[in-house]
Amino acid sequence: TQLRASSVLAMTSLGKFARPALPELEAALQKRLPEGEASFPGVEEHLRNALIQALIALKPTTPTAAELLGKALIYPYLQLLGAADDLKEEIKQLLEKGQTEAALKRIQSLSRAEDSPAFFTQRDVGPKGDYTGTAQHQGAIYRVGTGVAWEGVEKISPQEYQKVLNRRAGKGQKATSWRSLDFPHLYRVPVSKTGPDGKTETIYLEGEDFVLDGHDAKVRGWSIFIDDRGYIHLMGGQHNTPHPDYFIPGSWEDMGLSRDKTSPDFPAQMYWVSQQPGDIHSLEFAGRRSDPRSVPAEYLNYLVFLQNPEQVTYLYGRSNAHGFQSWGMFRYDSEEKRWSPVGGDAMQITKNIQATMPDWLGRARDSIRGRMPSQPTKAAPLVWAWQPAFYNFCRDNWGARFDATGRMHLHMQIAGLTEGGYHGLSGIYAWSDDLGKTFYRADGSQVQLPLTVNPALKHQANIRQGGQLEWWNLWTGLLKELGVQLPRPSSL
Repeated sequence: TQLRASSVLAMTSLGKFARPALPELEAALQKRLPEGEASFPGVEEHLRNALIQALIALKPTTPTAAELLGKALIYPYLQLLGAADDLKEEIKQLLEKGQTEAALKRIQSLSRAEDSPAFFTQRDVGPKGDYTGTAQHQGAIYRVGTGVAWEGVEKISPQEYQKVLNRRAGKGQKATSWRSLDFPHLYRVPVSKTGPDGKTETIYLEGEDFVLDGHDAKVRGWSIFIDDRGYIHLMGGQHNTPHPDYFIPGSWEDMGLSRDKTSPDFPAQMYWVSQQPGDIHSLEFAGRRSDPRSVPAEYLNYLVFLQNPEQVTYLYGRSNAHGFQSWGMFRYDSEEKRWSPVGGDAMQITKNIQATMPDWLGRARDSIRGRMPSQPTKAAPLVWAWQPAFYNFCRDNWGARFDATGRMHLHMQIAGLTEGGYHGLSGIYAWSDDLGKTFYRADGSQVQLPLTVNPALKHQANIRQGGQLEWWNLWTGLLKELGVQLPRPSSL
């Protein structure tokens, strides 16, 4: 199938010289479509996607070709967007006249409108896309800080800070020696809710005396989401792990937290959950190490929340496993109020390499921090790769997304040693139709977690290898024909 798809794409590149093959291309596409209403094509449907792309590129004007494209691509897309019947009728009339190009342009104008439905789950993208600063639920909009990634805090003036110091000194809390009045990076964390009526209410997280040192930009990054039961979740204020010195003395003590990193009351992450649905006034700290509601990870950064069309929630960002920075992902169960990892033990990557390429392990040198995994750990990364250094960038303006069919797509940047022993920045791609339990490569083959760019055949998901990039570009090319605006993966 992949060879036939590649042949169709090669033929399409001939342009007008390939037009005599249109009847055969149309017949082949007809065979690939199911009876009744066709579903939207998936990334792994290589031949179908290639045939669709060929018909679009060769611009046939016959009603037969237009009808095929309508059934194979256009109608399923309109169905996913929930397009109005009058628009569907307009598109249908264009297709019946063989005006495929005009129909696509009409859909593109819809997709590019600011208020159009999105094919993918929405979140901030680009250089400010590492946190989820805004959430919507039942007509209300929730924001932390300005609602924009990296802007989850509000600066406090020297005059206001002096009032905070006076109040804390009155409680016997030694805050006066923490930061000076002219320190330029003192902040509070405002959380707001704008209701369907347009009215906005705002609170400061843990009150006006909860002041943090935000000289590290990551401490100013906060994320918010509303689960399917309406409870508010808020997380941020940390660079990999909570740092007690970044919070004014007395603030952690007021919350019952310990500044002793060995204590069960030390926070695994800075994480709050509302005690009442939709109530920003009832936020309660849930991130202490001993709290079963906390995320089972003590190393997280660039925190991003996303939800599938059924509002199942996921958290992902940079994590740490076996001494190497990696990608971590966690799924939330709102009934049990628990997080569980979506990932696996990186030692399985080592074992798989050892079984298939034992010489590779011998050539690989130990890193400057952390070694090749030889023992299992509690850490269960989503994406992990051995490389000669601890640091891995683990940021991407694509990341994880759900499309309108409910399929999860992962496209994440990571560095690592490849089969030839070369170190370089690459990325993985995989998709899942069962909430992250089972993943597949772009070629349709199953891949095991954690995903890697190392030469572990069972876990290898490098988008630059095995034709993955070809099929990814083919599928995303169809989306672009429909006007879907895709963030450019920085690893390509």
